[in-house]
Amino acid sequence: MKRVALALILASAGGCSTISTWTSQDDHPWLYSGTRWNVEALTPGEPEPFGGIRQTFAILDFPWSLALDTLALPITLPAQLIGGDWEREP
Repeated sequence: MKRVALALILASAGGCSTISTWTSQDDHPWLYSGTRWNVEALTPGEPEPFGGIRQTFAILDFPWSLALDTLALPITLPAQLIGGDWEREP
């Protein structure tokens, strides 16, 4: 039963980085924003204040964000081409 509950939680959280980066931006969705956020979380840098929970979440969320970002390309690519600042960080 615990495994089923964990699987449901992970499945419902899939792509959360993509959704959260879309809602946090002012102008438009960014190309592969959730995937970029996950990669940024996994690269060495400043120590995590919560003991590495962001890295754990990024590992679990990466395939879901990659899939959702890929599915969103018909929306994000034209938005990026028309009004995107290519130097902007997600």
